[in-house]
Amino acid sequence: MICQRCKADESRYRVYTDIINLEVCPSCAIPALKLGLAVEVLPILKTEPQLGNTQDCLDLYGV
Repeated sequence: MICQRCKADESRYRVYTDIINLEVCPSCAIPALKLGLAVEVLPILKTEPQLGNTQDCLDLYGV
């Protein structure tokens, strides 16, 4: 996901207050920390490509 503040890098942090909720890059998270805003690390979801036919993989009984 792209940084919602500078639109330049991948967002890895969430900066939030009562009013704002932004997903930002590390370069934008640093000033937020200096301003005293709440910053949390976003979970990184990794997907790996699966080889083969998905339907065959799900067919446990070979019907």
